[in-house]
Amino acid sequence: MKISRLCLSISDFHPDTWNPAWSVSTILTGLLSFMLEKTSTLGSIETSDYTKRRLAWDSLHYNLNDIIFRECFPDIVEKIQGLMDKRKRLGLKCEYHVDSARLSNDSKSSIIANAAFVCGVVVFAFVVKQVVEAVA
Repeated sequence: MKISRLCLSISDFHPDTWNPAWSVSTILTGLLSFMLEKTSTLGSIETSDYTKRRLAWDSLHYNLNDIIFRECFPDIVEKIQGLMDKRKRLGLKCEYHVDSARLSNDSKSSIIANAAFVCGVVVFAFVVKQVVEAVA
C-alpha cells in the first residue's frame, strides 16, 4: 500500500499556512468544498462526473482492502461490507453513460488552465526582472 501526502494548506506540505483556529469542522468543510468545486486551481485535476462517480463506486472496495482504514473505522467497514453484499446480491454495477468528447474536453480545459497560469507567472517574473534592472 502506498501512502501519499496531500498538498493542502492544512497538511505538512505547507506548515506556514496552518491556522490553529481551524477546527475539524472547518477542515472537513474545506476538503468537501475542494472535492465538489469545479473551479480550476493550480495543480488540480478536473474530472468528469462519470469519473467522480466511478471513483466513488470503486472507493468502497479500495477502503475495504486498506488495513489502516479497517483498523480505524471498524463500524464503517461493517456498513461497507453490507453495501457491497447488497450490490453483489442485486447484481449492481457502476453504469454511467460516458460522453467521450466531454471527457477529453475536461482534460484539455484543465491542461489549458494550468498552462495559462504558468505562462502568466513566467510573464510576471519577466516583468519584475525588467523593472528591477531598470531601477538598478
